Parts: sequence; structure tokens; C-alpha cells
Amino acid sequence: MAAPCSQWIARSPVRKWHRGGPLNKIVMQHRNFDYSQVVSEFQSGGVLSASRVDLEQMLLAIGRERIVSEENRARAAEMGETIRQVLAARQSQELHGQTQRVAWAALIISVAALIAGVIQALAALNIIEPVKSSPPQPAVAKASK
Repeated sequence: MAAPCSQWIARSPVRKWHRGGPLNKIVMQHRNFDYSQVVSEFQSGGVLSASRVDLEQMLLAIGRERIVSEENRARAAEMGETIRQVLAARQSQELHGQTQRVAWAALIISVAALIAGVIQALAALNIIEPVKSSPPQPAVAKASK
């Protein structure tokens, strides 16, 4: 038997005028779809604004449904293909966002390295005076009387 979903675990306490919500984005209640809800979301265009998790749930609902009519099977196959394409676009957007963050971090590191290299080159060419560290001062012993 599968473990129960974590949708009811780690929810914040109820505060005045607010329901208890998830403590983070990962632990949240997922909406379970049935086939009729998927069809209505598809017809209303809600599929285009659905989250990645909702799109995955819609695909599961289409897969669970036993469709007898050949016409409805073709429609379900078309809906499934469209939802897969929207899901692939969502995943691509998430990966692009992660790639952008890594690229920005690499840019900052490379700019810092460039600045350090320019300072070292200027110091080597005696254009600027190198930073001199003072030697450690020896400890002065107390004079004995």
C-alpha cells in the first residue's frame, strides 16, 4: 500500500482570519482531477494557466478514465497530447529559470576574477603601487629591574 500523500502534513497553524497554509511550496495540497474536470478545464482554456503539478494530475485523470466511444478516445488523445505539450513548456520554463540563475552567478564570479586580474596586471607593471603588508612586530620584552 502506498504511503498517504503529504498534502496534510506540515501545515501552519490557523491564524486569525486565515486558514492554515503549507509551510513551503513543496508541501501543499494537490488538486485531484477527474475526466469531466479535465474536459471542462480544457474547454475553458484553464489548461494554459495550470501549474505543472495540475497538468500532471490532468494527464493521470485522462489515463485512468476508461473511454468506450471511439470519438471520445480520439478527443482524449488530443487533450492528452496538448497537455503534454503545455507540460513540456512548463518544464522548459523551470529549467530556463535555473539556467539563468547559474549564468548570473557565473557572470558575477567572472567579473570579480577580471577585476582581480586587472589589479594584479597593473601592480605588476608598476602602474599602481602593490599592497604591502607590514611585517609582524616582535614582542617587546619588559625590562627587568
